[in-house]
Amino acid sequence: MVQHTASTTHARQTAWATGGMAFAGVLMMVGGIIGVLNGIAGIATNNVYVRVGDYVYQFSLATWGWIHLIVGALVAITGWGVLQGLEWARWAGVGLAALYMILYFMFLP
Repeated sequence: MVQHTASTTHARQTAWATGGMAFAGVLMMVGGIIGVLNGIAGIATNNVYVRVGDYVYQFSLATWGWIHLIVGALVAITGWGVLQGLEWARWAGVGLAALYMILYFMFLP
């Protein structure tokens, strides 16, 4: 029978926290890179996205492209910071993830 001591419980909690931070960092990097590619597609040409209706927020496709490019780059950089264990990146990551989610819903027509 395995006895659970304070040190084994702490080690398990630390492993879960480290795994969660790695998952969040990788997810932020992938999401940020996809956002950058979305931004480039929106800036470069109007043939990638087809206008299906009116957007609630009337920005041109190029403007949306620049927004996705900039915020996507910030999310990817912050994700790298989360993977490095930087304190500022954890706090910035929470705010940027919320902003990015709202941004994508605003982008929908």
